[in-house]
Amino acid sequence: MPKPTRTKIPKGKVWDFTKKGYMDPAKVFWTYGSKVAPGTTILFLAGCVPLDADGNLVGKGDMRAQVAQCLENIKAVLATEGATLKDVVNRRIFVTDMEAYLKAMDGWAADAYPDFWDRNPTDQSTSPGTLLEISRLAGRDFMVEIEVFAAIDEK
Repeated sequence: MPKPTRTKIPKGKVWDFTKKGYMDPAKVFWTYGSKVAPGTTILFLAGCVPLDADGNLVGKGDMRAQVAQCLENIKAVLATEGATLKDVVNRRIFVTDMEAYLKAMDGWAADAYPDFWDRNPTDQSTSPGTLLEISRLAGRDFMVEIEVFAAIDEK
């Protein structure tokens, strides 16, 4: 698997998210932004799809299996740079069937991948994200695609 592109953010060019958003994050399960410290390396991962290392679709017709494979692929790419799911600072999830996604995630996702779906709004540890339902993904049988940004402290 090729190494992800690395970009250094110049000092003074970091988005400063000083407000907690329009809603009290202690009462909802999402956040509106992340603050990344100057000099932090940002990894931009393009949409990860439910293919195994040999390029075979995993979980045809099974949303949960496809999400799991996407997250395993993300973990593998992040690991090439010494990062983990805890380093994710932003995510976009594209699904072809919102109801199937919500049903598949209910009671499973936070337990299976707590570092990705950590729910600790009091300290703003949940990275912001967007969930979108779209008509089709690039692969005819893909039900989900997940794109993430991760921040690595270069200490």
